[in-house]
Order: sequence, then structure tokens, then C-alpha cells
Amino acid sequence: MNDQKFSIGRVGELANVAPSTIRYYERIGLIPIAARVNGRRQYQPDVIKQLKVIRAAQKLGWSLDEIKTLSANEDHFSATTSAWKAQVPAKINQINELIHQLVQKKQVLIESLVCECTDFDNCVLID
Repeated sequence: MNDQKFSIGRVGELANVAPSTIRYYERIGLIPIAARVNGRRQYQPDVIKQLKVIRAAQKLGWSLDEIKTLSANEDHFSATTSAWKAQVPAKINQINELIHQLVQKKQVLIESLVCECTDFDNCVLID
């Protein structure tokens, strides 16, 4: 049985996450509360994978609240990914909507480069 434990600093190094972020995730219930030995947090090795999953999910557009809900359904990031996969189509739709909005904003900015308005009171781009 592997009873290796890691300090918060070591977990941070291995998962590329700041210790303050680890404490925050612990405080909001995103990762399990670490056992304390002489007042210092001692983490199980699996928390490193959990932190990597959180970071990957954030990069793909999931909020911490969404990640927390999904991870709670999966017993804090068990090997199954079924709950996560079930949410992918909705996340893709959200990303597509964001892309659409960004394209519209880009178009307005491009139009503003050739706008001949001298003030904002009469600018057609402001409507």
C-alpha cells in the first residue's frame, strides 16, 4: 500500500498550481481537505491528477462551479468520464456562441476603421 503524502508546495510543483490556488480549491470543496500532520497539509498522490483535471477543464471553458458539480458526481474525479462527456455538446454550443459574438465584435471594429463619423452622437455604429 502506498502511503506517500505530499506537502502543498510539492503538490503545487507537480501539478503546476500555486499553493494559494490549492488552498482555495480545498476551501470551496473542489478537492478533498488534506490531512494535517503537525499543522501542515499532507495530500494524497491522487490530488495531483485532480488538480490537472481542473486546470484542463478550465482551459476548455468550464467554470469552477461546473467542475465542482461534475467532480461531485464522479466522486472527486474517479476514472470514469461519463458525466464530463455528457456535458461536451453543451460546452461546444457555448463556445460556438462565443465565437459568433466575437466575430460580430470584430466586424464592428473593422467597420469603425472606415467610419466617417466625427462624433458619437451621430455614429451609426453606436446604435
